[in-house]
Amino acid sequence: REKISSYTANMALTGFTAPKLLWVRKHEPENFAKIKKIMLPKDYIAY
Repeated sequence: REKISSYTANMALTGFTAPKLLWVRKHEPENFAKIKKIMLPKDYIAY
């Protein structure tokens, strides 16, 4: 957590996308390997 904070000057809260992706990478590597792109809902709507 401190490492992320030192890079971004923000705490990595659980609702953020990056911590969720890190969790999937650690606990569900087969699903993480299938990821091609990441989009937030607002970006998907604009797409």
